[in-house]
Amino acid sequence: MISRLSNPLYTRGTGISISDDGEIKEGGNILLPDNFATMRTDTNTVFGVVGKDYQIVQNADAFAFFDAIVGGGDGILYQTAGALGNGERIFITAKLLTISE
Repeated sequence: MISRLSNPLYTRGTGISISDDGEIKEGGNILLPDNFATMRTDTNTVFGVVGKDYQIVQNADAFAFFDAIVGGGDGILYQTAGALGNGERIFITAKLLTISE
């Protein structure tokens, strides 16, 4: 299962920066507004950073969407499905069957 963290996300700053109120800061953490990390809930592995409009799609929902496109049922034969990396990318291969009359 993949989730989107709702806690504030920060990056480590280097050098000198100026805060919103004009204060000069050295290094420190910089808030990334409207950015979130996606992560696996079983291993706490972080996949990456996404914006506020990003929507997570679970594997079962992604494959159900594929069924809707190709019609599912007897017209398709799923051959392979899997995940790459730590599960952040998924794939499916299928063969469309020809129907003889």
